[in-house]
Amino acid sequence: MKTLRSQSGLVTLDYLFAFILVGGFSMLLFALSTTLATVEIVQYITYSSARNFYASHVTPKRQYDLAQKKYTELVNNPVLSPLFKNGWFTLDQRAFTIGSVTKTNPDFQRYRQDDANNLFHGTAVFLTANVLDFNVPFFGPTTRITEGGREGYGAYIGSYLGRESTFLECEEMMKTRWQAIQSLDPSYSQANARFIYVPSDNGC
Repeated sequence: MKTLRSQSGLVTLDYLFAFILVGGFSMLLFALSTTLATVEIVQYITYSSARNFYASHVTPKRQYDLAQKKYTELVNNPVLSPLFKNGWFTLDQRAFTIGSVTKTNPDFQRYRQDDANNLFHGTAVFLTANVLDFNVPFFGPTTRITEGGREGYGAYIGSYLGRESTFLECEEMMKTRWQAIQSLDPSYSQANARFIYVPSDNGC
């Protein structure tokens, strides 16, 4: 059995190993903290967009247009836009949804369409954190390598606030309700001459 007669250089090896280990953990903590901060920013963007979609307007299309305008305005903001243009984070526009997320987004199709509790109305977008995908020497990559390539880090960020009924929807509902009232009794069909049908609040 041979023994090392000289131990010179072992401290250098220990230093290099510790330096790479600490450097790798520092990179990981930096990437993780940056990702969590960006998630909060994207959460605010979807919330602001969903809030514009939630508020009542003349038509549903007008609600959608206002939500789309707010989302575009925030994503292209000079302060926020660099986050999504430097390659660290990506907002997948193919997964971007405003409105009934359950009906229009294919990734949400597993929810029952006939269940009113699973009809999510709001804004959703898929955020990919490319900054978390890196390789530390001697330790390997942070993501798994599969047949389709590396598995990245991403998740849906969404805000589901619902949607208020619009003016035209309320007006149509009031007409239908008045027709139902008139159909209760034949005498109600002549009620227009004696009574005025006044719905409460906004009619909904």
